[in-house]
This record gives sequence, C-alpha cells and structure tokens, in this order.
Amino acid sequence: IDITLGGDLSSSGPLFYTGDLIVESKRGNILLDKKNNFTGSLSLKTQGDIFLANDSTIRLAALSGNNVTLTSGSDITSTGSVNVTGLATLHSNGSTNLTSIDNNFNHVNMTSNGNVAITDRNNLTIESIQAKGNVEISAAGPIVVANLCTDNCGTISAVKGDNVILKSGQSLRVEGALSAANALSL
Repeated sequence: IDITLGGDLSSSGPLFYTGDLIVESKRGNILLDKKNNFTGSLSLKTQGDIFLANDSTIRLAALSGNNVTLTSGSDITSTGSVNVTGLATLHSNGSTNLTSIDNNFNHVNMTSNGNVAITDRNNLTIESIQAKGNVEISAAGPIVVANLCTDNCGTISAVKGDNVILKSGQSLRVEGALSAANALSL
C-alpha cells in the first residue's frame, strides 16, 4: 500500500497488514499507535511526528520525521536510512539494530530487552539507553551522553548494557553515568 496525504494519518484501532507499507504525509503526523501488526517493511516520511506501535518486528525500509516514537513487541530493524530531527524514543521487546551509515539521529532515548546497535552519520546525543543486552553506538561526529537526572539519581545510568561500546569519529562527552555488566569500551 502506498499512501500520500497532506495532513495527519491516524487509526481508531489496530491495523493488520502483511505487505510493504509506504506512507508520506506532506504536513501532518503519522499516528499508528494502536498495537498494530505490520509484518512487511515500512517506509514512513513526514515533517511532523511519528508514533508507531507494532506487536511484531518493526522493519524499516526508510523513516524520516521530527519526533519519533516506536514501540515494538519484538525487534526494531532497518534496511534503509532513519532520519529524526528531534527525539527518537525507541522501545523494543527484542533487539534494536539501526546501523545504516546514512542514519541521522539528533537525540535518542531507548529501552531494549535485547541488544542495541545504532550508527549515526554525524553528531548524536544519547538521553538514555537501557538495554538487557549489548550496546554499540557509532557516530561519525561527536557523541554526547546527557545527564537528564537532576535529583536523587542513585544508580540511574544514562547508558546501561552488558557490554557497552561508544565509538565517535570526533569526540565523546560523558555527562551521565555509564554502566556495563561486563565490558565498557570508549
């Protein structure tokens, strides 16, 4: 299905579709947050925000939006570029693998019950990454690990995983705590 529209796309209930879905909103938001079951690849493009909830793996062929919230009952993967000009909030019951060298994130906030692998073509600010598996973040530009906790933070870490690898092509600024159950590589 190929959908192009001038405003918002939303649904009143969950959607089920096994083919590839291409959605482009010229000036609106893409609001598909009702525990859908899309099993094909997804191409989502808007200058607005994207909210997507999917019971199965989210398979991105391409994604472009301002603030993006993805919630997957399984993995989040991509075969094409992911471009987010605002905040990318990603929740995965499995692993998250977004490693195209053309990805362009601004800020990321993630939780994952598996591994996390993110590649960015320039600078990246990590607000939070909480993974039960390994974390590998690579950016061609500077990486900033933000400290969003301001009061009684205790053992809260900005980045947490089994093995944590942060690779920057320029600089790494760590403002928040890093936590690795096994190995930490900067």
